[in-house]
Parts: sequence; structure tokens; C-alpha cells
Amino acid sequence: MSPCLQMPLLTVQLIFVSGFLFLIILWTLATVLAFFDLLVDISPYKGMKNGELFVIVEILLIVIFVVSAKFSLVLYKGFKQIESEKFYRMNLINGGMSHSYVSNTIPPTDV
Repeated sequence: MSPCLQMPLLTVQLIFVSGFLFLIILWTLATVLAFFDLLVDISPYKGMKNGELFVIVEILLIVIFVVSAKFSLVLYKGFKQIESEKFYRMNLINGGMSHSYVSNTIPPTDV
């Protein structure tokens, strides 16, 4: 994977995982409501209750969340490896200096 794509992909993945976790929390609340028969019957199958349907969907959502979280860890480990390699290269170029200082100030001009 290209190093310049890792940071945007990691950012998008973290936003996705956060939103997905919020969806799982809402779905868990809906599952509790379904177990107490406080939701309208929406099950597409006649033999299945709302609570059973919500639990099956919640298990599926949790599996998808775990897989996407593992993918985020892979992206993060790759990002950390690239950052450490970049730091090592910069350290070699600068002759052992850990930081290089650049002044971005403009000298004063005469009016």
C-alpha cells in the first residue's frame, strides 16, 4: 500500500468504526425494546419473533465491527512502521540530530 494513502485510509477507517460502534449501541437498545415487545412486529419470517431477529442482526453487526477493527489495527501498524522508517531516515540525513529547525519568518522590509 502506498504510504501517502495510509493516513487518509486510517482516518476514514476510524470514522467508520466510531459510527459503526454508535450504530451497534443503538441497535442494542432496540434489541432490549424488542425483547419487551415494545416495537411493532417487523420480522419478515412468521416463526421468528422481533427479539430473535434483532439478536441475529446484532451478532452480525458485532462480527463486522470486529473485522473492521482488526483492519484498523493493520492500518495503524503499517502507519507506525512507515513513520519509524521516516524518522530513521531523517536521523541518518541530519547526522544524528533528531530534529531539524527551519525558520519560516520573513525579514522586515523597508516601507
